[in-house]
Amino acid sequence: MKLLQVIFGASLLSLGTFAHAGTLCQQKEQNVQNEIEIAQKHDNKHRVSGLQQALSEIRANCNDANLIKTHQEKIRQHEQKVSERERELQQEKAKGGNGNKIKKREKKLEEARNELKEVQAAPY
Repeated sequence: MKLLQVIFGASLLSLGTFAHAGTLCQQKEQNVQNEIEIAQKHDNKHRVSGLQQALSEIRANCNDANLIKTHQEKIRQHEQKVSERERELQQEKAKGGNGNKIKKREKKLEEARNELKEVQAAPY
């Protein structure tokens, strides 16, 4: 339960920083800094170390154009996954598959659609 509170709190902090940060790289940097603060409060030294390394890499290599390009590629991959799941469901229905198999395909399709929505909603 405490982990969920930490994740929820981090999400709220992240949302708040989007309004204040300028570029995507600045947003990403600010999000990592917020995660570092949370990890420090919870005395998670390994997480702090990993996040500090990530922050260094962001500062050295981040560029908004690459973030946008990568984000668009993620969206495209998830769209393909949704299309594949739709095709699998249609094939199962056309084959006259049993109800359990169709339900399983519908569930996978719904999961793929939800993942796509999450990726689309992400800023980078």
